[in-house]
Amino acid sequence: MKQGELRPDLHPRQSPYGDFIYPVFSRRSKGLSLGINLNLDQHCSFNCRYCQVERRTPPPPGPKPEAALILAEVRRFFTQPHDLSQQPVKDLALAGDGEPTEAACLPELLLGLLDLKKELALGPLPILLYTNGTGLDWKRLGPSLTRLTQEEGEIWFKLDFWDEVSYHAINQGKMSYDHLLARLIEVGTKVPVVLQACLFAGEHAFGPPQWNQWIQLMRQLLHRGVKIQRLLAYTLARPPADSNCKPLSDTTLTQIAEQLTSALPFEVLIYGAP
Repeated sequence: MKQGELRPDLHPRQSPYGDFIYPVFSRRSKGLSLGINLNLDQHCSFNCRYCQVERRTPPPPGPKPEAALILAEVRRFFTQPHDLSQQPVKDLALAGDGEPTEAACLPELLLGLLDLKKELALGPLPILLYTNGTGLDWKRLGPSLTRLTQEEGEIWFKLDFWDEVSYHAINQGKMSYDHLLARLIEVGTKVPVVLQACLFAGEHAFGPPQWNQWIQLMRQLLHRGVKIQRLLAYTLARPPADSNCKPLSDTTLTQIAEQLTSALPFEVLIYGAP
């Protein structure tokens, strides 16, 4: 895999660098992001209509995620020459084909990545945990999340719904709406969180009335003490699970950004289609 093959409209999970790690060009990272896939079986607790994971063919069999195996792959990537050795890595992203917080090895892995980053003197390299919140159990993850956020890491919590109806229509999650928000509030009142949302056109899309409801939900979270660092809103870059979902135009995204920026006390960043 060479630098020229890395594009935001292509995020292949199979790579020559290991079973669990895969380099991608990320719009939100503004360059090379090293992904860590803890869900080789593609299992996810959400079934989002806009999901851009390729699920048309069964994934190849792979090993069970274990911290030692993943840390060894990350170590090799940063210490042995390869096609991307001269390309600066912007971040390490625990994302992949499902919900990473469901992996039993996550607490050990987060602490191991933070230790490895120091050992290899990788500098200001953020470690990002993408999550829909369903496995974000503070009792299990609290110590590792605390250290993560103290050492330049971030928790990117999915919030692309505005009420219970839209949550079930868009994300089709198995966890109840109230329980999911309780998870966000429990974690977000203890450590900072970044909100992320996929915006799209078509059925169940955001329109001006939904923008206002979304803003109200985020204001309620702030009122409850959730430490929101910023909001990352992006539109589709690759084919979604539901073909009725379409990318938003730059004009619409700009309108949304202007409304959100004027109404919310934190930074709002918008990412259009590539």
